Amino acid sequence: MAALSKQVALRDIQGKAYAKQHNPHYREGRPKRRITDRYQAIYEYSLKHSIKETALATGVSESTVKRIRRQINH
Repeated sequence: MAALSKQVALRDIQGKAYAKQHNPHYREGRPKRRITDRYQAIYEYSLKHSIKETALATGVSESTVKRIRRQINH
């Protein structure tokens, strides 16, 4: 089993090296989430209103409003 995991790790490293050579836009990790028009509107509304007011007006939870603000600010 240990030999198999070493083979997998080696193949992973080789694949990343190949991707870096052949793709100038290669990036490791999970891609960033795209901000939809709806989320952008919720964010802009939340700048002038409280989180609770934004959640009630837009029909999303307070947690979602907080997450949208965090995603756009970072």
